[in-house]
Amino acid sequence: MDVNANTIRDMRRSRGWTQQHLADACEISLRTVQRVEKDGSAAHETVQGLCAVFSVSPEVLLADQPDSRGELTTGRMIGSRLIMVATAMAGGLVGALVTYLLVAP
Repeated sequence: MDVNANTIRDMRRSRGWTQQHLADACEISLRTVQRVEKDGSAAHETVQGLCAVFSVSPEVLLADQPDSRGELTTGRMIGSRLIMVATAMAGGLVGALVTYLLVAP
């Protein structure tokens, strides 16, 4: 995943943490933290660990990504799309449950 390296670096520094401290808190290697802060590249599990340690949602850490038209889509837009999909799925499940309860003998 592409993350915003500056955001992660700034969040770490604002807490007065070293890269080693962040690595220990996330249970990842120092080299991984160095790569994330240099290249902005992180595995999904690394992003989840960073989110847990910083108490933020993944959208806060995601880098801006070009969409299919070449326009930038922020992490927040991606997050809102995920929420819409999850809501639609939950609505479908609730609808199916209500239908089942009304039709079941």
